[in-house]
Amino acid sequence: MKTIIFFDVDNTIYNNNLGKIPEQTKKLLLELSKRDDVILGLATGRGYKKLEVIQEVVSFFKYKVLLNGSIIYKDDQVIYDHPILHEDIEEALSIAKGHQFNIGMVGLDEEAVNAWDSCVEDGMKQLRGKTPNVDCNFHNKNKVYQFLVIWR
Repeated sequence: MKTIIFFDVDNTIYNNNLGKIPEQTKKLLLELSKRDDVILGLATGRGYKKLEVIQEVVSFFKYKVLLNGSIIYKDDQVIYDHPILHEDIEEALSIAKGHQFNIGMVGLDEEAVNAWDSCVEDGMKQLRGKTPNVDCNFHNKNKVYQFLVIWR
């Protein structure tokens, strides 16, 4: 019988405060990856590109459940892909135009916001210190798996 063990990335594998994978975590994952009776999986809100922070151990994981379950890989092949429907994105963007909020759109490798203002800037700094692209047409060029609603 095999056991499958899923790990989150943030503050489970990757220590966000230290900005690295602790040595004892690397050792544990290496030992588990060598066992015939264990299958390793990731389950995270991160997209594929954001797994770079655990690059040295990512190959240990047979399954990768990314963007909170919106896309799933088995052996680096997509086995489930469920982005937000284009018409739902269009409706959300239309509603945002008439109200006091912006929409952040999260793709597999990139993110964008429909508009930029001080609330977006402050929110992004607090959230992760990175700034997304401003592209109200992001959804026309990329699959969108998550929304961020940013109030003004």
